[in-house]
Amino acid sequence: LRAEPDLARKTLGNIQTEYLAGAAAVAAYRSQPERLLATAREHLAACDGILLAEHLPETLAIVNPH
Repeated sequence: LRAEPDLARKTLGNIQTEYLAGAAAVAAYRSQPERLLATAREHLAACDGILLAEHLPETLAIVNPH
C-alpha cells in the first residue's frame, strides 16, 4: 500500500463502491464508473445509519451512548 498509494486508493475505493452499489449494479455498470458511483451513493443515502467497521466500538458508542 505504501509503495503504490494511487493504485491502492483506486482498488480499495472501487471495492467499497462495488459493495455499496451491489452485485446487480456492478454487472450492469462495470464499464460506467460514474453510474456505478451514483448507484452506490443512492444506496448509501438510503441507509438509516452508517457504521464504520474499523471503528465499530467508537461508532456504537456514539450511536448509543448508554
